[in-house]
Amino acid sequence: MSEEPGVDELKDRIAQTRSDLGETVEALAAKADVKARASGAVHDAVDGVKAKAAGLVGGAKAKAQDAVGAVKSSTGNAVEAAKSSAGNAVEAAKSSAQGAVEGAKDAASGVQDRARGLVGRDRPGEALVLPGDTALVTPAGPALDRRLQGVLMATAVGAVIGALVIWLTGRRS
Repeated sequence: MSEEPGVDELKDRIAQTRSDLGETVEALAAKADVKARASGAVHDAVDGVKAKAAGLVGGAKAKAQDAVGAVKSSTGNAVEAAKSSAGNAVEAAKSSAQGAVEGAKDAASGVQDRARGLVGRDRPGEALVLPGDTALVTPAGPALDRRLQGVLMATAVGAVIGALVIWLTGRRS
């Protein structure tokens, strides 16, 4: 014997079928609503582009910061190299000026020694040869002393002025 479903069971089946049919209709309506589906796709695409752009901006910022750091580092190195070169140039100028001063002192001392050797000579007309092939004819007595004093003073003043010019030129470089 087959059991026939009861009224309550049939009502439950009908309710279930109606529910399933409603879900199917809703699914078909969603597929048929092209405007809503296109809008959803656009929103999804916009969200994806925004996320990608945010990632690219973050990467660009990081690269820019790295570049700024590299520029700062290389600029600092260039400044240090320039300072070092300037310091070396100053030291070279000081050394050159000191050498010029010593050379001027030596030249003045040589002239002074030659002049002292002639002071008190009683032989008028004897030639005194100075650096640069300058010859002085020696007069006798006090006139010789005055003339030699003038030559010595001029030589010493010239040596000092030359050394000062070299030293000042080195300082300004």
